Amino acid sequence: SDNALDPTLAFLWICFFCNNQVRILQERSREGSDNLEDTFRDRLRMIGRVLVLFDEWSKPKYLTRVWCIFETYVAFRTGLPYKL
Repeated sequence: SDNALDPTLAFLWICFFCNNQVRILQERSREGSDNLEDTFRDRLRMIGRVLVLFDEWSKPKYLTRVWCIFETYVAFRTGLPYKL
């Protein structure tokens, strides 16, 4: 491995399982759309880095989803390292 991470300490966090995107936007609750950037920023900081996965290079579906673009935007604004 080029980054010398211990695989026994590596975890995969998938926002889909932690953030019900439809509920967040519909409820507009405290943990919903009124402070969505704060919520994402705090969770991304706990993780410490972002890995962006494309299904294909020429026309990735990732770039068609506003939610995915928002996550990348928040990671960038927060100064978190992210890899493509």
